[in-house]
Amino acid sequence: MNNWYTKHKQLIASNKLPFSNAIVAAVMMVMNGLTIEVAAEANNVPVKQVEEALQTEKQKPIEPIEPVKPISKPIPVGNSTIVNAIIKLENASETFVGPAQDTGVMQMLPATWEEINNIYFNGKYPYSKYRFNRQIQVLMGEKFVQHIKQWLQSHEEMWDDKDEVFLVFATYNGGFGNITNSAFSPDIIKKNLPRTFSYAKRGCNLVGQDYVL
Repeated sequence: MNNWYTKHKQLIASNKLPFSNAIVAAVMMVMNGLTIEVAAEANNVPVKQVEEALQTEKQKPIEPIEPVKPISKPIPVGNSTIVNAIIKLENASETFVGPAQDTGVMQMLPATWEEINNIYFNGKYPYSKYRFNRQIQVLMGEKFVQHIKQWLQSHEEMWDDKDEVFLVFATYNGGFGNITNSAFSPDIIKKNLPRTFSYAKRGCNLVGQDYVL
């Protein structure tokens, strides 16, 4: 599957890929280990369209596109990329449970799991039944990252564009309240929440956005 991303990454970055964003998101989730059915359901797209997108790697090579001009805002980092980085940062197995009941490869708290499950899946994946299912853990992580991004967008007047990826990692680790109380400021996070600052900085490095403060 990595061939698919390698072949299309320029088109994904330039928004010229002949698939919807939802299809691209579903394909990336499949590349992260989810089944096609689960990825399609999570993004509300037909399974057949995801399968067709995955089959494009068997077609003739895509001709190079013209280089895109530099833009003032950083290119957004996809949810799947951030989830992969979080999995590396947490460094836990799907059956690991921490002292606060933070569970699995995403180290998600039961209350957070249930909230995301209710918001996005109408309670379909209860923590009690699916907490050790790696595919569902990653799926919950994808939706939680999406939720964090939407929350940040609702407070976009409070932070700079260059800090978005940093704040996604910081919120995942430190929680909404701590980030709000830190005024969405990396300087204040560094002072008041040094472990969260280190986590977010390492996350940025993992997704190719070296963070310097």
